[in-house]
Amino acid sequence: MRIAITTWQGRISPVFDSSQWLQLFDDSGVRLFSEREYIGDEAPFGKVERIKKLGADILICGAITRPLQFDLANSNIRVYPFVCGDVAAVLDAFIRQHDIDDRFAMPGRRRRRRNRRGRP
Repeated sequence: MRIAITTWQGRISPVFDSSQWLQLFDDSGVRLFSEREYIGDEAPFGKVERIKKLGADILICGAITRPLQFDLANSNIRVYPFVCGDVAAVLDAFIRQHDIDDRFAMPGRRRRRRNRRGRP
């Protein structure tokens, strides 16, 4: 399993569409490349194509537009959007199978809670 994370100054990049750097990890948290991958010269859908070519199975990122998220999902890449925080902390929690949705959710973003009848 390959995990792609958009990064900015050691943290999750706040917006995927304008992200400039990408790091790729395996499922044990080992970085697959010694350097970050520069993706800043790509258009948003170019970033998606680059992630596909790098063989990522999972993308952890900040805010992302729906068309890009759907394109990734249609390519069998699982997207964990609206995540913020230190890359190492998020990656460690993800690998240890902790819920990153609540712990590392972007400000103003909460999981939708359901009432007793299963409705949002």
